Amino acid sequence: MLFKLLIPLLAWLIWFGGVAFATTDHQFNLPKATLQQRLLDIAAQSGWQLSAAEISDNISVEQVTGRYTLEQVLLTSFQQTAYDFSLDPEQQRIFVTPKKLESAQHFERIIVTGVSGKNRSILNSSISITQLASLQLEKQTPYSSAEALKNITGFWVEDSGGETNNNVAPRGLRGGEGFRFISLMEDGLPVTYDGIWGDFFLRPDLTHQAIEAVRGGSSGIFTVNGPAAMVNYIGRRGSENPFNLVKVSQGLSYDYTRFDGVFSGALSDEWFYTVGGFYRTSDGIREPGYQSDLGGQVSARMSWLTDAFELDFSYKHLNDKTSFYAPLVMKNSGEIRELASLSYDDGTLLSDDLRSLTFFTPEGRVQRDLEDAQQTRLNSYTLLFNMPLFEHVNLSNRTRFSSLNNDLYTLMNLGNQTIVDATSRLQHADIIEFKRHFANSALRPRYLRYSDNTLVANPATLNGNGLVTASYPLYSRYKQQQLVNHFSVDYLDAQWSLTLGHIYARSDFDELPLDKWLGALLTDVKHQPERLDIVLVDGQENVIANFTEQGFLSYAGPVYLSGSGLSQSHSLYANIDWQLTENLRVDLALRKEHLNLTSTLLEGVKSYTDSSKATYSHYLPGYHFT
Repeated sequence: MLFKLLIPLLAWLIWFGGVAFATTDHQFNLPKATLQQRLLDIAAQSGWQLSAAEISDNISVEQVTGRYTLEQVLLTSFQQTAYDFSLDPEQQRIFVTPKKLESAQHFERIIVTGVSGKNRSILNSSISITQLASLQLEKQTPYSSAEALKNITGFWVEDSGGETNNNVAPRGLRGGEGFRFISLMEDGLPVTYDGIWGDFFLRPDLTHQAIEAVRGGSSGIFTVNGPAAMVNYIGRRGSENPFNLVKVSQGLSYDYTRFDGVFSGALSDEWFYTVGGFYRTSDGIREPGYQSDLGGQVSARMSWLTDAFELDFSYKHLNDKTSFYAPLVMKNSGEIRELASLSYDDGTLLSDDLRSLTFFTPEGRVQRDLEDAQQTRLNSYTLLFNMPLFEHVNLSNRTRFSSLNNDLYTLMNLGNQTIVDATSRLQHADIIEFKRHFANSALRPRYLRYSDNTLVANPATLNGNGLVTASYPLYSRYKQQQLVNHFSVDYLDAQWSLTLGHIYARSDFDELPLDKWLGALLTDVKHQPERLDIVLVDGQENVIANFTEQGFLSYAGPVYLSGSGLSQSHSLYANIDWQLTENLRVDLALRKEHLNLTSTLLEGVKSYTDSSKATYSHYLPGYHFT
């Protein structure tokens, strides 16, 4: 027992002894020398071990003599150098590594997105560019693509929808429609041809080395559907220096846990690898009473790098569920305030009571579960090839085939007209008409909670706000196979460069992401609401008839659409980058695109159940468009 107690005490004394030495003044006599020799002298005079990366021989440091702590003498020696150090008191070891890229060097970073010249930096570029480098991404690991783009000047970001299905727009253009004016890209290829649903299939993680954003200028030249901006996530390529990082993120306020990891290095002189991804589980910022944030992605990249060419092959698999946070009910349009029963910080109009429902559809009876939320599945295969043909001519080709699937199911409110006073709702025309079917004029409409079959005593005080609302279940499915190929030839001279390219994009949709509104539900207005039935009761408060069924006002929403389609796009472009004088650079570019679309649309037809509830029973004959 005594031995067990002494072990941690002995370890603590060893660690404390190391810390004491590192923070205590000691006499150093260090002559002028190269940085490499200085470190050897410091190690010899301090008795600490040294672990250092390769250090250039041409770095010279001045003489240091006197009493210093180990940290002080190292700080003095590393001034104006490109290296940094850390101390491990337990092992009494000094670690020396190259410094991370400092913010002062930001504008000297070489850019690869939206330019034809291969040695262009942010500083000498004629277009508006923002780059988020690896150090920033490693520290932050953005919650979503929309959150990452908050760091880019000139973007309006609305990320209130959750981790996906958000709205981002360049300032000055209409927002609220996904990424309509922005091409989201990965390794120089668009993630999806359309500009709306891209963030479902692009999740930031540690396998991304940088993010480059081009606003305006050539953004509409080197990609498709990027008239206002292009955002390129650049994948991490393995190198001779291994890079391994594991990160755990914990959100304490809503039980969010995320594991990120990346491992990269060399297999031989020419072969390199990168493997990584993330896994995340969460109850959701607006917790609905069930778990709908669960899943992750994994990717692997192999690089074959020779003097004659560069070849990269990567595979990515994504299987993830994310919550969708619909708009909330608030009060006072002049100065918006939250309802006491529905916090704008973490409230939601989704709940376990609304979770599993059965609907009447043209496909038959279908059950939907809110826990499925937005379920995204992706498998993508990418091949990147780059080869110098001659002294000034370079050829590159990028190809990606992707299988993209997304099922979205949620409940939405459709405007202020769906939020009504609970007392007055019982006097609406549809309720009055329902009462006329019964001979007993003394019957009264009341609210009945579906969950426990109890009558609501006073609708005017319901949840402290006296409100009820109609919520509309919405289902949409996105399923396609996509092929994108980008071929280009560059001519690079000292003062000018010319790029000629062709982009081909084929999207074969088995299911177009069209709205399937599944009905209307009556609920109260509070965090995690409950379904309400409107019933007729007699004088003894016995339920005589139901106006709603399990909370359903209707089994048919505004529209029910289904469709499939095929799009094929060919784009030819040319770009010339010309340094006319030291202070004048000219970019001229032109892109011509030919797009062919064919689609089939099916529209649901409304019928009525035996209880006179509207439903979609079948489809009209299909409409064909070309």
